Amino acid sequence: MNRPAFHPAFIHRSGVHRASRPLHSAFTLIELIVVIVILAVLAALIAPRLSGQVERAAENEATAVQRLLSAAAERAAMTGGRNVGIQFVRGETAGTIAMVQRDGTAWRLDPLADPVVLERLELRHAMADGRRLDPARWLIAMGGAEARPSIGLSLAPREDRGRIGYHVELQPEAMAATRRALSAAEAAAPTGAWTLPDRAVDLDATGRGDVPW
Repeated sequence: MNRPAFHPAFIHRSGVHRASRPLHSAFTLIELIVVIVILAVLAALIAPRLSGQVERAAENEATAVQRLLSAAAERAAMTGGRNVGIQFVRGETAGTIAMVQRDGTAWRLDPLADPVVLERLELRHAMADGRRLDPARWLIAMGGAEARPSIGLSLAPREDRGRIGYHVELQPEAMAATRRALSAAEAAAPTGAWTLPDRAVDLDATGRGDVPW
């Protein structure tokens, strides 16, 4: 019995024909939905961690400000406070709070105290003995001829960098500053966070007789 012969050209053409068929590599609707769900779950897991890191960084800055005020109070107690001060300077992207010491007629950074650079928080309000200070730049002497003033600093989170602010306060007779958390709205409020100093302030003697009390 004679079997039909297979022609090589026929086999070659058949192989080429099969290999040239297009492959269906596009995603189906179900596959796209699965990918979107997976990305959403990953985002839900990662977002709280990133937010927590931002809040911890802000808390670390507030703690550093608290420690700086406490260190200034201790230094003032040892030296009389005449040549010890706290200074704030607002820069383009961050503000800096530093301990300074008087050198003759000029104030210079204290080499023994590290300045605090505010990157996560911004200083919204600063007050000394009930007097509001310039939000861009100020210097508070920690004693000398007059008693040490009460100091209150309101630190609010920068835009998109957290939801918690802080109020740092140093009372006239205290040796350690206090810190408490505030909401972003409370930290930005003009007077909501302030605590009255333990000692009375003579507004007339300080040239602020028109200030209500």
